Amino acid sequence: MSFSLQAAAPRVFLWQRMNHAIYFARNILLAQFITPREFGVFATALNLASYVAILSAFEFRTAFLATRNLSEEQIRVQWSAEVILNLVTVFIGLLLAPWLETTRSFGIVAAMLCLLMVNLIEASFSTQLYLLERELHFPFLSKMYALVNLISFIICLCFAIGGLGWVALIIDRVVAAGLKGLILWTSSDWRPRFLLHKTELQYYWSFTSVLFLTGLLGKVLFGFDIYAIGKWTGSEATGIYSMATKWALLPMEFGSGFLAMMALSLYSQQSQNGLKAFCSSYTEITFHTVRFCLAIAVLMAIFMRDFFHVFYGSNWQTVPLVFWALLPYAIFRPLYQNVCQALQAQKELWLLFSVILIQSLFAVVLIRLFVSRGIFAVALIIGCVLAAGYIFLEIHLHRVIKHPIFFISAFPMLLASLGIGGCFLFPYGISLYEIGLRFALAFVYLTVAMLEWWMGYKRLSCPTPLPHNRY
Repeated sequence: MSFSLQAAAPRVFLWQRMNHAIYFARNILLAQFITPREFGVFATALNLASYVAILSAFEFRTAFLATRNLSEEQIRVQWSAEVILNLVTVFIGLLLAPWLETTRSFGIVAAMLCLLMVNLIEASFSTQLYLLERELHFPFLSKMYALVNLISFIICLCFAIGGLGWVALIIDRVVAAGLKGLILWTSSDWRPRFLLHKTELQYYWSFTSVLFLTGLLGKVLFGFDIYAIGKWTGSEATGIYSMATKWALLPMEFGSGFLAMMALSLYSQQSQNGLKAFCSSYTEITFHTVRFCLAIAVLMAIFMRDFFHVFYGSNWQTVPLVFWALLPYAIFRPLYQNVCQALQAQKELWLLFSVILIQSLFAVVLIRLFVSRGIFAVALIIGCVLAAGYIFLEIHLHRVIKHPIFFISAFPMLLASLGIGGCFLFPYGISLYEIGLRFALAFVYLTVAMLEWWMGYKRLSCPTPLPHNRY
């Protein structure tokens, strides 16, 4: 028995919506009790942890999902290697802590060490998670994520109300990792056994050697902005930028999270069935990803200042302006992630490495030159670098699989540009007339976008078959 992607997606979509509602509430409620400076401390610690945890750039997940028949030895080696690498990372963090404390505050260094320990906890149940992803049990996983995030958010909020600041955010991470581990270990029959075998390690190395270099560059591409702002502008500006980035990721989380969750597993399986099956899957997922994400980004651009005026305090009112500068990032980040997953499934690893290398070099040089201009300049730079990389990768993938690139991307991009442009044609204010203009713009955009989506959806090919999912 089999069912289509459309049949699998609704359950994932439902639980993802609950997960996104929790994410939405988190961003609003936690900001009432945690200051921008405290958010900046956590964001800086998270950024430092990602650099210290360089060994986590060995991407075992891609190799795990891309292999048709994994032996039990290969599975055990994957678990053993990930746990050892994260143990080494924690040890490196402890060694670097005294030196880091000379340039960073004690809170940042302590938070970094806690986050490295969270990575180790997550490595302990990585295999159980990969096995479920490999078997496409995404409704079960999305249900688990929603439950875990709800519980960890409630606990985090209680500690934030108690005035613990960044400590509450660390507790949130620890609780979430512990709950996920408990659920995955109890729901899976697989149990680890320590094993490091040369043959299996060489097999994984053939995948992870390139992914390791790509992952290192990815840490630079998606992390140097926070590092530069934290180093040269301070924790408060880092907190403002971090909050704006959270909202800029919302189009990806709300618009394509339930599709991105399935994409790499689906692409890996369909690539083994030939280019036609792979092209059909990529076209279908990209079609919906582009439209969902763009619609959310445009609506957020129209109403972001109104939203922050109502729900946030005065110390957060510059966030909407930074968000507008991050609009290219908000639009192209989900598309970039999607095309990278497709190219990983096609084993175009050296191409990804080369593109991310060039992007990282441009990002580092431009951010270092313009960080003194403020966080708005950094936001524009990271968005434009990301957009340029996406366009190049999309064109390359089109040459490989001949997917209808203009049909799935060009017209909705044009609509989004017109919708966002309309935000800047009207003066901002809170009179009934000005609010009415914004609602009218949103209504016109949504009407045209929904009509375009419906007409395009009718042109899509038949649903992509997926294996039966007992969950």
